[in-house]
Amino acid sequence: MAEIRIRERQPSDLDGCVEALRAVQQADGYPVAWPADPARWLSPAGSPGAWVALAEADVVVGHVLVQSVDGEAAVVEVGRLFVAPGARGNSLGARLLDRVRTWAAERGVGLVLEVTADQRSGAIALYERTGWRRVDTYRADWTAPDGAPVTLHRYVLQPETPVGQVPARRTCPDSRDTGGHSRRMSFDAAASTYRRGRPPYPEAVFDLLADRCGLRPGTRVLEVGAGTGLATGPLLAAGADVVAVEPGRHLAAVLAATHGCDRLEIEVADFETAELTGGFDLAVAATALHWLDPVESTRRLGELVRPGGWLAAWWNEFGDTNRPTTFRDRLDAVYHDLLPAEPGYRDSRSHVLDTDRWRRQLTAGGLFDGVAVEIVEWQQILTPQSARDLWSTFPNIAELAPSDREQFLTRLASLVEDEGGQVADPRLTVVYTAVRTGG
Repeated sequence: MAEIRIRERQPSDLDGCVEALRAVQQADGYPVAWPADPARWLSPAGSPGAWVALAEADVVVGHVLVQSVDGEAAVVEVGRLFVAPGARGNSLGARLLDRVRTWAAERGVGLVLEVTADQRSGAIALYERTGWRRVDTYRADWTAPDGAPVTLHRYVLQPETPVGQVPARRTCPDSRDTGGHSRRMSFDAAASTYRRGRPPYPEAVFDLLADRCGLRPGTRVLEVGAGTGLATGPLLAAGADVVAVEPGRHLAAVLAATHGCDRLEIEVADFETAELTGGFDLAVAATALHWLDPVESTRRLGELVRPGGWLAAWWNEFGDTNRPTTFRDRLDAVYHDLLPAEPGYRDSRSHVLDTDRWRRQLTAGGLFDGVAVEIVEWQQILTPQSARDLWSTFPNIAELAPSDREQFLTRLASLVEDEGGQVADPRLTVVYTAVRTGG
C-alpha cells in the first residue's frame, strides 16, 4: 500500500469515513450497533478535533476524534477510532493515537477512552501497549442489539506519555459536615471545577507526615478519597508509593492525567468495597473521612494499615472565627439572603475542630491510639474568579437553584472586587494523626 498520511478531517472526508467504518463494522462488529445516521455519529456535538488517515487518492483508511467529557475542561475523550481492514499492520492505530496525544499535549489536557470489554483483543492490546492505563470497568447504560448488557473498560493517558512505544519508567516529581452519598459524589460531576477551585494543602502538612508518620521514599501509602490529587501530588513528591482510592470516574481521570506514574495505582471504587491488599505504612484521608461510615471506615483502615503504621486525616477549614474580617461579615449577608439556615461566620463551628469526636472515632475498637492534633494557620488570596471557583465546589452552594447559585457567586465576586480585587481569607488546616496499635 502507498504511504499513508494523517491530517485533520475535512467535511469532504465524511463519505469516505462512512465507507471505511462500514468495512470495519462488517469485519469486527464495531460499532456494536450500526448508527441510523453514520455521518452524524462521526460528528458528535462538542468534538474539538478529528483526524483521518488517507491512502492513495485520498481514500480514508483510518479515523479518530476527541470530544468533551460532560463539559470538563481538563480531560477529553478519544472516540470513533478505527482502521480499515486493508490498512492494518502498519501501526496506523498507534499513529492516529499519537496525533491525538500531540494535540492534547499542546493544550495541557488529559485523555480518556472507553472500549467494550469484548472488543477485538488487538484494539485493547494497542491501548495497553502504547501507555494507556485501565482505571475502571463498569456496565454501560445501553445494551447490545440483542438486549445483552455491555461491559466497558475505561482507560486514561497522561499527556506526557509517548504514544507509539512502550512507555519507559517515569519518575514522579520530587464546610460544613452534611454527609450523604449523593453529596459525596457531587464533586465528580464537576471535576475540573474542583481541580481549579480547591487550594493546595500547606507544605506543613506533609512535613508533619514526614516527621511524625515516617513519610519518605518507599513509604507505602493508602489514600482514601483522592479526588483530583491535591494530596496525591505531594505524597508522590515525597517518594511514596501511593494506592489512591477514588469513587468518582471523572475525578479519577483528572487524577491520572495529572499525577499518573509508576508509583501511583488508582482504584476507582468506594473505599468500603475496594479490593485492597493490606500492609500499608500510612493511610491518609484529605478532606474525605467525614463522608465515610465512622465505625466501618476505622475498622477497615485498621485492617489495611500494618501494626506500627500510621493514619492521618486532615481538612482545610475555609475560615477562622478567631480571625474575623470585613469581607466575611459582608458575606454573611449573602448567606442570610440565600441560605438563611446557615449560621453566621462568627457563630459557626466546623466538625473538623470537634477534637473529641475525632479522637473517639479514630480510637474506636482499639485499632489506633496516640491521637495528636495539629492546626496550621494560613491565608488564601482570593480574586473574584478564584472565589467563584472555590465556593462553586461547596455542596450547599452547588445545591442552590441555578438562579440563586448565580446570584450568590456574583455577589461573592463583587465583595472581592469591593476589597480591591483581592482578599486575604483566613484558613486552617486541621490534621489528626494516630498510630496503629500492635506494633
